[in-house]
Amino acid sequence: MIETVVDSGYERTGEYRDFTVFARSDTVRRVAVGDDAIVWTSAYRHAAPNLDAIIDAGTGHRLRYHEENRAFDRLITAAGSNPYLGVNTAIHDPTGRPVLMADAFRFDEDAAYQVVFYYYRQPDNVATREALERGLREEDYRFTSEAETFDVAVDDRLATVETRIPLDDTDELPPEYDLPQVTWGLTQEDEPARATVRHEAGESVPANRLFYDLEYQSAPGGIDKHPLWPEQRSIDRGSTATVDLKDRPEARGLNLVYSTGDVRFHVLFGADLQRTTDD
Repeated sequence: MIETVVDSGYERTGEYRDFTVFARSDTVRRVAVGDDAIVWTSAYRHAAPNLDAIIDAGTGHRLRYHEENRAFDRLITAAGSNPYLGVNTAIHDPTGRPVLMADAFRFDEDAAYQVVFYYYRQPDNVATREALERGLREEDYRFTSEAETFDVAVDDRLATVETRIPLDDTDELPPEYDLPQVTWGLTQEDEPARATVRHEAGESVPANRLFYDLEYQSAPGGIDKHPLWPEQRSIDRGSTATVDLKDRPEARGLNLVYSTGDVRFHVLFGADLQRTTDD
């Protein structure tokens, strides 16, 4: 495992507890490799990356969040273990009330089941079952587009909303659920001003699905796709593409974008065009 990490652009930076720690010089990503666990943080994916704190929690040297936060514990206890589970602690329910939310999927042979749990932050501001049902009729907030009917239950400060989605006959997985597993790297140069995207390790990716987007302070959040490898069919380990930044001095970030349809996309990787740190 350590050899694989090093070969994909990481450099060893030291040890923490019983983990060997690695970091990248191009973006703020760190990896710790232990005997039975791998820990990963990214300043792009995580608002406040703290590799040491995750290791401390996993090894029993620090309380986990659910051990310190009763509301979060109630939420994840209700959600249980699912093939897919996402948690958001700063969101609202379909009626606009502030909640902690867990969004879970499970599957059987015939259907997928989406179950969303809302734990209300304010005990005197809990939605009734009728209010939730009304809110879901007006806007199927956070639910898959195939959802048509909802089963709603409210128990004290915890609400549960479940929907069943029949599976179709196709064996093909939609591209948005089959994203490429790749380590991407980025190098930057001042003279000439340019950035180079690099496939460090992982599976091959169709070139016609890969684009780059530049971030500007004047247009935050917008995505404008530009082809990266217009002359190639497949992008493999070692492939590189260079983005000319000479005439784009206002660009503040670069995103690698994976197209999953005509207007649908997923950002695989992003980096500031000005160096940041993880400390």
